[in-house]
Amino acid sequence: MLGLCNMARTASCPLVAAAVLSLVLCAGTPPSARADATITGAPEQVRIEATNATLEELLSALRAKFGLSYRSGKSLDEKIDGTYAGSLTSVVRRLLANYEYVLSRRSDGEKDVLVVVVWEKGTSPPQLG
Repeated sequence: MLGLCNMARTASCPLVAAAVLSLVLCAGTPPSARADATITGAPEQVRIEATNATLEELLSALRAKFGLSYRSGKSLDEKIDGTYAGSLTSVVRRLLANYEYVLSRRSDGEKDVLVVVVWEKGTSPPQLG
C-alpha cells in the first residue's frame, strides 16, 4: 500500500501525515457564523447594524435599549443582515416584513412603550388580552 510514509521513509512521516489530515479537516469546516448587532440612537432615530443576528436577538436588544415590549406565537429565528435606520417604529416594521404583526403604543408611567405582537404569515393572530 503506497502512502505518504511509504514514499519517504523518514522520522517526519507522521508529522507530514498529521499536517495533511489537519488541512483536510480544516478545509471542510465552514467559517463560524457569528451573530453581531449594534444598536445606536434614540427611539426617534434608531440605527441597527446586524450580521447574522436572529430577529429574536434584535427584538430583545431593542427591548433592553428602548423598552420595546413584544411577544410572539412562533420562533423568531430568521437571520437578519443589514443596516436599518429610522424611527423605532419604522425599523421594527422593516424587521417584521416577513411576518404578520400588530404595533401599538401604551403609556408605561413616564414614557410611551411600543408594543409588538408577531405571528406567522398565513396563520391566525394570537389571542390578545
